[in-house]
Amino acid sequence: MKPPYGPVETYPDRFKSQIISEYETTVSENFEHYVKPVECSAHYRTKIASVKDSDGHGFIFADRSAEGFLFNAKHYTDKQLFETKHDDELTELDETIVSLDYKMQAENTGFADAEPWRVFDEKNFSFSFDIKAI
Repeated sequence: MKPPYGPVETYPDRFKSQIISEYETTVSENFEHYVKPVECSAHYRTKIASVKDSDGHGFIFADRSAEGFLFNAKHYTDKQLFETKHDDELTELDETIVSLDYKMQAENTGFADAEPWRVFDEKNFSFSFDIKAI
């Protein structure tokens, strides 16, 4: 897995402390274990990312816009994260769940007046990316 901002998770309201670079990690190592499982481990403004198995087979995801996408790869479904009360109760899947999002609402919207770019309020938008098998 190769995210751009890192090495830890980044979101619209938590990315300036990280460095834009090319990082390589595993999906399991990238997962942030919080006491109560929640959406986590995404990487903001991703331009290109890849997910591969141990034989090097997988996919490359490439953004077609200037903004990048929010990239996430994990071994849990959103339903698992929502329904599980404690991190130690999660059961890792063999499959890798990949998410590419145009944008995500910032986790902390208390700064909406001072930093309106954190708020996802677009009524119309365009979002496209390429997927290539490797």
